[in-house]
Amino acid sequence: MSKTTADILDGLEDVTEWDEEELLRGQRRSKNGNFVGRPPKVIAQAVYIERHRRTMKKATELLRQNTLKAVRVLVTVATDETAPRAVRVQAAQLIIERVLGKTPATIEIKADPAPWLRALKGAIQITPGDDDFEDDFIDAEIIEDD
Repeated sequence: MSKTTADILDGLEDVTEWDEEELLRGQRRSKNGNFVGRPPKVIAQAVYIERHRRTMKKATELLRQNTLKAVRVLVTVATDETAPRAVRVQAAQLIIERVLGKTPATIEIKADPAPWLRALKGAIQITPGDDDFEDDFIDAEIIEDD
């Protein structure tokens, strides 16, 4: 392990001060500004996290700057009478999903079991090896709701 990697792991090296190329290479420049030696085979997680953080920050800013342009393109396509119908529908669908939200792919329904199922589960209690288990049953009648 290199001294720089050890310093990163020990918290002695602050990777937030590294430039973009250093983060991409996973290697710190020498004092004269050049990269010396082979690039590391393994980089510290802190280097990866900082590189990812900066990349996502740039991507988010780029999206923020171009959102209105993208929406205008979608509206132009959706309202273009000469465009193929499938393309217009797809553009319209993208606009609707971004404004109203996407329809869930799966719907989970949580409901209490029917009253008769709860009564049945509570009534059946058979103890293994109990010879006179017939005495343990409760006679019940199922009444269906209308």
